[in-house]
Amino acid sequence: GNNLTVNNTPATADVDAGTSTVELVASGGTLTVGTGADVHGDAKVTLTADAMTINGTVTAASTGNDSDINLVVQPASPARNISLGIEDGTRLSLTQSELDKFTGNALQVGNTSVGDISGAGNVTAPVGVAKLLLVSSANTIEVFNSQLAGLLAGAILPVPRVEIASFSAASIS
Repeated sequence: GNNLTVNNTPATADVDAGTSTVELVASGGTLTVGTGADVHGDAKVTLTADAMTINGTVTAASTGNDSDINLVVQPASPARNISLGIEDGTRLSLTQSELDKFTGNALQVGNTSVGDISGAGNVTAPVGVAKLLLVSSANTIEVFNSQLAGLLAGAILPVPRVEIASFSAASIS
């Protein structure tokens, strides 16, 4: 039931696991990475809380296969809903600005025990990651950093859709 805050210190990385894994959990509270703070773990970084404020950087090694999930952001409570792009006090909310603080191979938001993920059309994959995975209890959607925010047309997971008014001259896959 406590909050967990990583503050900016004189150290290069305020939480540094070197080649190992960082796992920060604020069960029942808010996890905050303060402005100027840096969380670093080469193997993997997992942040778990029902509310988060990410103002500093979160970095995992960017070596290896793009499919290697080395950044995970997930709620502490099972069936907790997630909101992307818009702050919502009743959900774990992540804005585009917060997502852009992550650097690594692949960033996974959610897990197979979370509720709905809304607002997928409001965000893009962060520039610092090869892909963004949105994982709910019923579905996984991969958003590569070259895709546009409107790809999911504002759908709530697990009901994504792509609408096309007209198209000609090439194939779509």
